[in-house]
Amino acid sequence: HWLLPLAWALTLVPRVAAPGSPAGAQLDPATDDRLENIIDAVVLRAGRHGEVLDASAKARTILKLQPELLFGTGLFDRIHLSDRVAYLSALADMRDGAPARRLDLRVRLPQNGNGPTADNYRPFSLELARGEEQQDVLTFVMRENDELAGLREELAAAKEAAASAEVAKGRFLAVVSHELRTPLNAIIGFSDMLLHEMFGTFKDPRQKEYVGLVK
Repeated sequence: HWLLPLAWALTLVPRVAAPGSPAGAQLDPATDDRLENIIDAVVLRAGRHGEVLDASAKARTILKLQPELLFGTGLFDRIHLSDRVAYLSALADMRDGAPARRLDLRVRLPQNGNGPTADNYRPFSLELARGEEQQDVLTFVMRENDELAGLREELAAAKEAAASAEVAKGRFLAVVSHELRTPLNAIIGFSDMLLHEMFGTFKDPRQKEYVGLVK
């Protein structure tokens, strides 16, 4: 829910405003009981234009990436080309004063094995929010979109099953065609022999006509 990123953004205020703390300083993870360590999601801080300033440690387990790799344009560079327009539109809405936005997008993860790069995109839901005290800092909460991932896997399985059925259908038709062609060739050959009166002449002209129709 979009209230989660908003709540997380509010928790930033006392940490950032703490005296003697340099800008962008991070707390010790061992003593930092923050929201991003509780929810099963990657939490990021970003500037008005989407440049990532900070990312939670969950990036290591959920995205299989070191948090630092998402800094700057690292996140944007991993978003699928087809989803970048929706992402930029959500950022524009936030700059125009929208309190929160949510969208589905695909993010490129590190290669798992020797598969093609196109197979590395996984669906995620991204929630954007802004704390009242930090108008220029946005909070992103990125979760795995398990429902969409399941639908994609079901679609891939259905396509594979359809392809297998098409192959089986082709083989069946080839076998049936062969089995039908063999006796038909024998009938046509025998009709041709009768038509040429190799076994004698026809007593009735209609018999020859019938044999011609069979051929």
